[in-house]
Amino acid sequence: MSLSQSSILDYPHSYLLPYTKTVESLIQAIKFNNYKQALNPLQAKINKALAGTHHNYDAWVPVPYHAIKYRQRGYNIIVLLFKHYFDSQNIPMIPMLKRIKQTKPLSQLSKSQRIKTLQGSIQLNTTINLRYSNILLVDDIVTTKTTMKECLSILKKQPSIKKITCLSLIKA
Repeated sequence: MSLSQSSILDYPHSYLLPYTKTVESLIQAIKFNNYKQALNPLQAKINKALAGTHHNYDAWVPVPYHAIKYRQRGYNIIVLLFKHYFDSQNIPMIPMLKRIKQTKPLSQLSKSQRIKTLQGSIQLNTTINLRYSNILLVDDIVTTKTTMKECLSILKKQPSIKKITCLSLIKA
């Protein structure tokens, strides 16, 4: 399995799988029905696809969950999917961003509703030392690119960050 390429704004974006109903159902089962057994084959695909790539980063940054959603779910699927690989590469996960506004599940919203809903919902985590210059922004599913764009708009303003690359499991 190899990575496919696209871009978000002017930033490179790599992804593993195209968006299909089967993949969507699998991710929704993990997120909303706690079907964690599906993580193992997805983690294996990630480890295989990323082998020899995506190892020259100072840090990886997962797209954040709101604290209430995290408490309800008990985990961040992005962390569960990607942490093993990045730990094996000695790339730390740094929560540079935090979601400050709880939103409806974005999968239920149109693109214009997502844009409106996400405006101002994510901000810089000021408790983190931003000494990282080459970061990888990671999400599970990229459909309209709205969440990634919101995150990028914050990260690109940070003077210490010189390079940002995006990665996702799935892209529509």
